[in-house]
Amino acid sequence: MLMSKIRCNHVSLNPHRFFPSVVFVFTFIIGVLLGQLVAASSDFGDAPDPSYPTLLVNAGARHVLGSGVYLGSCVDAEVDGQPSASSTADDLSVGASVFGTCSGNDDEDGVVFTSSLAVGGTTGVQVIASSGCILSAWIDFNSDGDWDDVGEAIFSGQALVAGANNLNFTIPVGAIEGTTYSRFRCTTDGAVMVTGEASDGEVEDYTVTIGPATTSEFPFQMFLPAIIPKNK
Repeated sequence: MLMSKIRCNHVSLNPHRFFPSVVFVFTFIIGVLLGQLVAASSDFGDAPDPSYPTLLVNAGARHVLGSGVYLGSCVDAEVDGQPSASSTADDLSVGASVFGTCSGNDDEDGVVFTSSLAVGGTTGVQVIASSGCILSAWIDFNSDGDWDDVGEAIFSGQALVAGANNLNFTIPVGAIEGTTYSRFRCTTDGAVMVTGEASDGEVEDYTVTIGPATTSEFPFQMFLPAIIPKNK
């Protein structure tokens, strides 16, 4: 008669090894979920990345939403930055959370340039805020793919009131003609950098076109030596 032998091995779990692993996995999952939750309630920019810091992995500018502070008529939430060559990707869809009243999908409606941009000239810009906040803004005047150069911060710590704020800034004489990129951030945190998180407010990125200097941008006196003969 054939007989089979069954052996059952007793397996014991070492709590000193098992439970730390469980805690690590649990902590990791919670961290991922919280990270997604925070990102889903934030506003990001849409300038081209990696030249300009837009994505979360590159410390892209982002603002926590829900306080009622934003630019223009509304703001919506994104999970991450929306980089695009035209800086319009954030306009193409409405996020899961919307604050204010958007016209279509466009939540990038807080900044309007009221005059053309010309090398060496003064330009007007209207910035609309839902409530009082502090404006920080940059333009890549030399088109080198960043906002880090001297003179590219056009506003830093500029106080805004609720509604339309009409402001002016000067374009350097060394600015490069053509299309470049700008970033506008408004928050009650005060003056901020082009990167990182703000506790409220909004970030809006735009393309801008800088034209050549006009004769009105240069003082008439510059031409006097050429047109007035010297006394003999």
